[in-house]
Amino acid sequence: YYLLKPARDSLFLVKVSPEQLPVVFIITALITAPVVLFYTKASNKLRLNKLILFTIGIIILNLIILRWLVQINHPSIYYLFYAWVSIYGALTTSQFWLLANSVYDASQAKRIFPLLGMAGILGAFTGGEITSLFVQSFGISTEDLLLFCVGFLFFLSFLVSMIWSMKSKRGFGIQESLRQSRKSSVTLKKSFTAILGSRHLMLMAGMVAITMMTATFIDYQFKTISFEYISHESDLTAFLGKFYGRLSLASLIIQMFFAYRIIRFIGVGGAIMLLPGTLLAGSIIMFMAPGLIAIAFLRGAEGSLKYSLDKTGRELLMLPLPLEVKKRTKMFMDIFVDRWFRGIAGGILLFCTMVLELSIRQLSFLL
Repeated sequence: YYLLKPARDSLFLVKVSPEQLPVVFIITALITAPVVLFYTKASNKLRLNKLILFTIGIIILNLIILRWLVQINHPSIYYLFYAWVSIYGALTTSQFWLLANSVYDASQAKRIFPLLGMAGILGAFTGGEITSLFVQSFGISTEDLLLFCVGFLFFLSFLVSMIWSMKSKRGFGIQESLRQSRKSSVTLKKSFTAILGSRHLMLMAGMVAITMMTATFIDYQFKTISFEYISHESDLTAFLGKFYGRLSLASLIIQMFFAYRIIRFIGVGGAIMLLPGTLLAGSIIMFMAPGLIAIAFLRGAEGSLKYSLDKTGRELLMLPLPLEVKKRTKMFMDIFVDRWFRGIAGGILLFCTMVLELSIRQLSFLL
């Protein structure tokens, strides 16, 4: 994902323009609906391990097709690529945590989930650094980064099969929980109804929605200002790769040295409150002194906390729910709620930038 993410961003900013980012946010939201519908139908027919392997196979095929399509160099391809990478990141991350929820019980998860989050952050840091190294030192084009991802995904499918086999043999209760989860099929309507019927899930969905809208505003500011300072494709790819990598390093430090202690002393709710508080402070700084340093701090604070402490906290909030409920609602919230509210934020951004003609600095006031 962290090879694809800087490639997606730099190609779109250079080949299209930063002004079109709100449009691609909306397009991503519209594409999300049929993707989630197709995924829910597949999840009703396949066990979790086969569902993940099937998803990986589709992603590999898509990467090969996208690499061929970018040679056409038409703007529509970059809109498609941007939306595809956005959905890919949410889909695979949600599948991973669903797999983790099916393997570990609540007591195990409190010890292991921070470590799993740490491993993901380490991978993000490595991916960002590899991206910068490939582009700057080895002269690999941004487009060819897609082919390297194919190899990583083949290895990922091997790991999924190994994990499933090992845990099943050791009797962690996977098979029984899955038989229970397959008794009722998953549909978008049932997912939506399940969320409406639970105050716990309603609050979580609202939290995800507000977080994603805020993150979309920050993302727009960051990419626009970055393109103003760095407009060459390879340089921009290398910069974004390094930035995302260093951002992940900050997340790793938070996850290693602070996540467990923070959750232990102030609880899951208190830990989750750190993200909005930090973003409020960062948006004030951005409003008072806009620039690359200010937006890098704001984007860095958002990314480092969201993918470490905040992510671990939200996954812990899902633990009390039965696996059947998790399977029915988690993908809906992680993809549908996430991407749709990013799309809503894109519509607000279009109105603010084109109708109200607000500047990047003035957008911080809305945060």
